[in-house]
Amino acid sequence: MVVPAASGALSIAAMVAGIIGLLTGGLLLVPELVATICGHLALRREPHMGRMAITGLITGYLDALVFGFVLLLLIFVPILASTGMP
Repeated sequence: MVVPAASGALSIAAMVAGIIGLLTGGLLLVPELVATICGHLALRREPHMGRMAITGLITGYLDALVFGFVLLLLIFVPILASTGMP
């Protein structure tokens, strides 16, 4: 019986998606979601690739934080500008 080698595809996908999210400045939502979901799945299914999975998680959450900050700026800056507050 031949046992297939562990590939680590989820960990690699998480890390690559996180890096793509960083390169786009966190302005896309899809890489952040892919990085965090694949990172969490990889930690469970591929414990031997833990460092890559954690890299994907860190970059994914960092990208999501940047995305949320930009979204807040896009919402609140026009509101403050229209009220005349300095």
